[in-house]
Amino acid sequence: MLTIDPELEMTLKALAKQEHISPNEIIKRLISYYVSQNQTKEQQAKQTLLSLMAKVPNSVSLADELIHERRLEAKHEQGNR
Repeated sequence: MLTIDPELEMTLKALAKQEHISPNEIIKRLISYYVSQNQTKEQQAKQTLLSLMAKVPNSVSLADELIHERRLEAKHEQGNR
């Protein structure tokens, strides 16, 4: 399933031997670390957005109004075609 460059595979095997774990375990740990880092970034972005929205009065209702307005404009444009 996973294809690795032969040079990288040799490095992976040497590292696994040095760490006394399997190459598969190293790959699992790397993938797990990568996924957790991306989830952390997403959570930070969401938290920042929520923080900004909390500082702007009625930001949620304003956003809803803008979305509704855009939908009405789109419907109007489709009706005129």
